[in-house]
Amino acid sequence: MDRFNNTPNKLITDTDGNKHWISPSISVDALLVVNGFVLVVKRSSAMSNPNLWCLPCGFMDFNEDFFNACVRELYEETGVDIRTYHAINPDYKRPYALNGTALQFVFELFERPEIKINTEECIDFAWVSTSMLKDYEFAFGHDRLIEYLLNL
Repeated sequence: MDRFNNTPNKLITDTDGNKHWISPSISVDALLVVNGFVLVVKRSSAMSNPNLWCLPCGFMDFNEDFFNACVRELYEETGVDIRTYHAINPDYKRPYALNGTALQFVFELFERPEIKINTEECIDFAWVSTSMLKDYEFAFGHDRLIEYLLNL
């Protein structure tokens, strides 16, 4: 088992000042879309990139599949159990990952769900459109990811 953990996670900063994790672990990003608006969360001071906005996201657990990891992360950070919604279109994407370890899932809903922020990980949430992205400071290049995915 140790052979899977011999490369540590490493935080790097690219030439634009964006921070990215180089990691042997795979991360998942949840894009929850309602009428062209995407749910984003503001990271708490206990997390990397504190006070920056991002998609609900996180690392997969050992022996967890991609979809369940994404559903779990979305629920842990926002209280949204996407499995309870019938009007969803879960669409796996992998169009944009600077470090090659991020997988994205897009969930489209007809109406905004109730959000219950996990205050250990997040301090706020917002619904943003691509025209609003410039008003937020994002971690992990998620602003570019949102723009890319909504404009496919």
